[in-house]
Amino acid sequence: MLTLAKALATDFDADGIRVNCVAPSIVDTPMPHADLWLTGKGFEGKPFPVHRPEEIAAAAVSPRT
Repeated sequence: MLTLAKALATDFDADGIRVNCVAPSIVDTPMPHADLWLTGKGFEGKPFPVHRPEEIAAAAVSPRT
């Protein structure tokens, strides 16, 4: 994904189009809870970063200037 984002950013730079890539760790939604067989306290105390959906949305959307 990073290489694709870099290639697209290079290709579209002349047109003034900016390309970004957001690659979070695990996002705390029902899907990873089911995929990782989590019960009880969920991701609490896990040794990897876990993000809330709002955090990822905030990173993906920037205010217009």
